[in-house]
Amino acid sequence: MKTKLLALVLAVLTVVCCVPVMADGLTVSDGAVVGDSILISPTPSVTATKAAETLYDLELVGGYATSDGSVNFALGDKLTRAQAFVLVVRFIGAEKDATASVQAHPFTDVPAWAAPYIGYVYANGITKGVSATKFDPDSEVSEAAFLTIMLRVLGYDDGAGDFAWNDPYTLAKQVGLCNAKGAGFNRGGAFVICYRALTAKVKSGKTIDEQLIDKGVFTRDAYEKAMAGESETPVVPVTPDKPETVITPIASLNTKGSDGDHASDDYKTASLEIDYRQTVELTSGKTGYSRYDNAWYPRVKKVRDDLYLLFYHYSQLGQHIYWTSSKDCLNWDAPQVLFSSADHVFNYTDGELSGTQDRMYAVNADACVLDNGDILCVYSVRPCKGYQTYIEMSGLELVRGKVSDDGKITWSEPTKIYTGINWEPFIMQRDDGQIEIYFSSSVGYIAKYGFDKEKRSACAGLIVSKDGGYSWTPDIQPGNKDYYVPIRAYQQYIGDKTAPTGETVPYYGGQMPSAVQLYNGKTMLAVEVHHLNDNYTISYATSAVGGEWKALGMTEVGPTDTMVADAFDGAAPYLARFLSGEVYLTYTDKGLKGRLGSADGTEVSSKAFQAVPAAAGSWGATEIVGSHAVLSTAPVANGDLRGVKIVRSYLNHRINAPKVAVGVDGYTNDWDSVENTDALFVGSETQAQMTLRVAHDDENIYFLISRLDYYLTEGDTATICIAAGSTADYRIEVGLGGIRSIDYYSGGAKKQSLTGGSAAVKVLGTVGNNDDKDEGYVVELAIPKSLVGLSGASSFKVRPALSNMDGIGSTADTLTGVSNFSTAQWPSVVLD
Repeated sequence: MKTKLLALVLAVLTVVCCVPVMADGLTVSDGAVVGDSILISPTPSVTATKAAETLYDLELVGGYATSDGSVNFALGDKLTRAQAFVLVVRFIGAEKDATASVQAHPFTDVPAWAAPYIGYVYANGITKGVSATKFDPDSEVSEAAFLTIMLRVLGYDDGAGDFAWNDPYTLAKQVGLCNAKGAGFNRGGAFVICYRALTAKVKSGKTIDEQLIDKGVFTRDAYEKAMAGESETPVVPVTPDKPETVITPIASLNTKGSDGDHASDDYKTASLEIDYRQTVELTSGKTGYSRYDNAWYPRVKKVRDDLYLLFYHYSQLGQHIYWTSSKDCLNWDAPQVLFSSADHVFNYTDGELSGTQDRMYAVNADACVLDNGDILCVYSVRPCKGYQTYIEMSGLELVRGKVSDDGKITWSEPTKIYTGINWEPFIMQRDDGQIEIYFSSSVGYIAKYGFDKEKRSACAGLIVSKDGGYSWTPDIQPGNKDYYVPIRAYQQYIGDKTAPTGETVPYYGGQMPSAVQLYNGKTMLAVEVHHLNDNYTISYATSAVGGEWKALGMTEVGPTDTMVADAFDGAAPYLARFLSGEVYLTYTDKGLKGRLGSADGTEVSSKAFQAVPAAAGSWGATEIVGSHAVLSTAPVANGDLRGVKIVRSYLNHRINAPKVAVGVDGYTNDWDSVENTDALFVGSETQAQMTLRVAHDDENIYFLISRLDYYLTEGDTATICIAAGSTADYRIEVGLGGIRSIDYYSGGAKKQSLTGGSAAVKVLGTVGNNDDKDEGYVVELAIPKSLVGLSGASSFKVRPALSNMDGIGSTADTLTGVSNFSTAQWPSVVLD
């Protein structure tokens, strides 16, 4: 009695399953690009598990037995050709006919479990396979193909113009098979489509469930019992004994990382988000301290959690070096003198300036905090008038800072650790204790060919200490016979030029060096290359294992095996590295910009963003101050003078979502007990900021939105965008009243509105009253995986965003450097 219906369905299946799978990146009719097939999101009224259990109870689908007696439906697995035939045979109630008497087939590639079904359809002349002996059982069936199958089961005929076989979505939505396109098709999605097909609108006659009851596949009582199942009404969460709603700031999240734990991630999906609330400008007008005027080359350093240091020099040539400290990196003490040219007045006793009075100047102070807590500060010294020719008066000086328990710092007398003309020192300590100072070195060419006022040949020089900074190698003192040359770590050929001696010689670039130890123990070095045509570029290279650099000869280019020359335009690079592995490179290019690099130091992203907005140029600097936090500093315009700007930014990258059920009640107790603190942060445009945390169970994705906002209004919203393809996404907008909308977008245009999910909101403040300062609000969300195409998914891409109504109109804020319309660079959420 089922043969006619079965023959129709299997004939359809044979045709559809032979349709080639769409190529990766194919653009479909509505503009969505969704991987290798068009995907849909099943109804929000049923989950994949509910659909599978209902169909199983009606004996329309099967599953895999487990050791505890339950059934595993493998909802996240892909649907193959063999599985599609089996599924549809079972769905129309023909399994007993197919298995009662297993019939032969000629296919040599059919697995044993599928043989009864394939033998049945072959014996009935329904399929001939892909060849005389091959059935191709393991090729995947696209969702478009599966929807086409089910539409034909419902009696619709694409041959008669009811729909197009390669675009079944319009009709499928109209009759109730689906309601949106999503981000994943698998067995779970197929079960949901079959579940909906039971009661979907047929072209004529009775619905599928009524036909199967009439044919005795199951009774009406059995059908109603199976459809009722367990209530899908969300379980009312149990209120915790001590309910709390706490807005956890980003500074207290992302605390569970380990060294290099994101090294294998796609660093191009990571970005830096400025913390609007943690930005400070230090100028005389804002602080009352005139010593901030005319600040150059600032460096900020973290000594400990309650102590930060700032160094900079006064005027471009460096008459003085100042330092100041802060407990919170926002409120800074009055700047103090580290070096004053007034204390270093002298008269030349020989040479072309004999009898002339001059002063020693100091520039480019940089520092590092040693493992033992000491602070080493290095700076370049030179005679103001005679720095071009008085080589032995120039050099590097080092002072050591000791920190008391109450945060007071005392500095040692300076020690000259290197003799020779130099610029821009950078100091670091490696994990093995070795201290390294890199600096711009032109002294070799100056000593040999004279000072070229037009252009100097430069390399990245290096000296090292293995005893805590008390002795240095090479130990270059006055009278050096090797042109005062340190270890040449990087040198790039830039062309031939006539030297002051009249000789035509090769010139080199590689100045303003900065270095960082990578998670793999190697060192990454970035330099500025000042070309003969006056263009500036950034180049970089990596060392051998253990941070070793080959000492280059005077005319030797290198390191040739790892150098990436002229990677992009820019000047004055500075490097830092996050605990997770990613490298952060800032540089000057109409302000201070930043780019993220790969954890192994071999690549730097083409995506640039503002590291310090409105920076006034010259060398800026960075300092890692937490697992995901970095301080960036640069000069800032202060009328005709300059001050210092310090910005705190947070790293956004892949996060993990623990598998745990969350009570959607607005209390954060559940999240406090979860060890995973992974979060994304948005908050660069206004004082309003949000963090996003994610969890999940078999049926739902849970989101915790914590919004800090001094001035709450009804128009303040937050949006979670879940990628559904390269140019498609679901957008869940929430406000003070809970979920406002769930929309499916493709190509930047809204395609469909959905319903589903649950939310709880807790407001900490008074809405609409700007006379006081609010704290913000918390939103907990439960979104069915099936609603947003995530049934069985192992990960998805996400973009959080917020809208703030503090002023006239709204200000939008989202992850820095990502597109609203392309999901390619959105960070991933991995479902543990």
